[in-house]
Amino acid sequence: MARCPARRPGSGTGPPVPARQRGHLTAVEELIKLAADAGCSLTHLELAFVTGHPAVTAAIIGPRTMDQLTDLLAGASGTLTDDVLDQIDRIVPPGVPLRNAERPGSGLGALEGRLLLRQERPHSIAMVGGRA
Repeated sequence: MARCPARRPGSGTGPPVPARQRGHLTAVEELIKLAADAGCSLTHLELAFVTGHPAVTAAIIGPRTMDQLTDLLAGASGTLTDDVLDQIDRIVPPGVPLRNAERPGSGLGALEGRLLLRQERPHSIAMVGGRA
């Protein structure tokens, strides 16, 4: 008997999710929850993460609507606390392609002893994006 492929989270309907993308969807769901817990939207979390990286001088955004542009601009000054950055590292281990994160010898365990790039940036104090 053939196994049914995984379906998109939620209603259980829709086209099958390829096996190689299931981990990506799980990570996105966890990041959405993390953003909500931090008091911001996923787009603000993403923008603060990218612009907070010491090697990034500018984030390239691609809004298609004025509402998207307004949202992105509202989150442009956001920063992340060390706790939020640690949680992001747990969800998406730095230096490990997401498709390899479930394999033995990968993930944070494989990075022990390595200096994570985010530790080189100055410490941030809080998430800012319309909230103090």
